[in-house]
Amino acid sequence: MFHMLRRTLPLLRVVPVFSWSLSALAISVGFAVHDLRSASAVDWMMFGVLLLSVLLLQGVIQSVQEHKASGKSGSKAETARVKKTLSDRGLFVFGLLGLIGAVSFGIYAAKTASGSFTLFLLVGVWTALSYACHPFRYLSMLGEWYLAFPAITACTLGTYYILTDAWEPVIGWAAVLHSLLCVAWLMQYHLGDLTTARKAEKQRTTVAWAARKFGFEAARHVPAAYFLLTVLLGTMATLRVTHIFLLTVVCALLGAFNSWNTNLHDLRNVAGNQMKMITMTVLHAMALALWMAWT
Repeated sequence: MFHMLRRTLPLLRVVPVFSWSLSALAISVGFAVHDLRSASAVDWMMFGVLLLSVLLLQGVIQSVQEHKASGKSGSKAETARVKKTLSDRGLFVFGLLGLIGAVSFGIYAAKTASGSFTLFLLVGVWTALSYACHPFRYLSMLGEWYLAFPAITACTLGTYYILTDAWEPVIGWAAVLHSLLCVAWLMQYHLGDLTTARKAEKQRTTVAWAARKFGFEAARHVPAAYFLLTVLLGTMATLRVTHIFLLTVVCALLGAFNSWNTNLHDLRNVAGNQMKMITMTVLHAMALALWMAWT
């Protein structure tokens, strides 16, 4: 068992899980504590069930498919690294157990709510299975919109709904804005797949499409555009809903600045700016959660 665990731990995608799903859960809990007026009113056991479901969906299933895809189409070094963790059969079993576990926990959570949560669960399963599978993986101009964005939004809204059994417009704004920040740094991550104009011809990401359409240097404007979209919606939320989203506007402006100043010919620069964006996204989620929980 320990040997199995030691070989599977490297498969878990810690950074996306923490900056996407766990940050979304943190926002949901913060808003739930605010609306329920007490942290003790939160069903923490149910939160634990939701946490396990999210970890299994994104941390296990998507990770297994990602490593399997990279093992088939990546470099020899990447293929060898994947084989050192688990065999193809082991990857399949690991992913299947993750899927069964996530669905089981989701069904258990859905029993305490209406059918609306079942929709959130289906969105999670859909994105987990589709993220690394042909023909859905990295479709130009579409992948982030029907995979990443709805998954993060559903995670935030579904968790809040289970914990409070209610809907509030403010959590909808928070879910959308957090999702856009995550999508923006995902585009920055895709910049690292380009490195040269020749590689852009083989990629099917949005940034690769922009590089082919408008020139290689134009690719860095894609994450900047998503950050600016977040600025626009964050400004609307600040003026119409609550001033707490002014923090989102500031974070998105910083993200756009880092995107514009990315050197596409320097992978270390691309990765460094990406890490800044990820850190900013996590801190933004934690700040929103704590601010709402304490007010």
